Amino acid sequence: MAIDLDDLVPTLYWPAGVTSRTLLKGQDDRAYHEAIEDAFRDVWGRPHGAHEPFAAMLDAEGFDAGH
Repeated sequence: MAIDLDDLVPTLYWPAGVTSRTLLKGQDDRAYHEAIEDAFRDVWGRPHGAHEPFAAMLDAEGFDAGH
């Protein structure tokens, strides 16, 4: 399933010092994992996820770091 988002995505304005770029495997893995863990830290009953299963997901077929 797909949807054309060209007309739906508003222009993004980033705060000073904040940028967005594609994940660089092998360089950003741990920071990306920690950002996700931090974002969901307050979810009741959610255990802290280990890095290894997360890293395996990044290497899985079909994972696209650019989207």
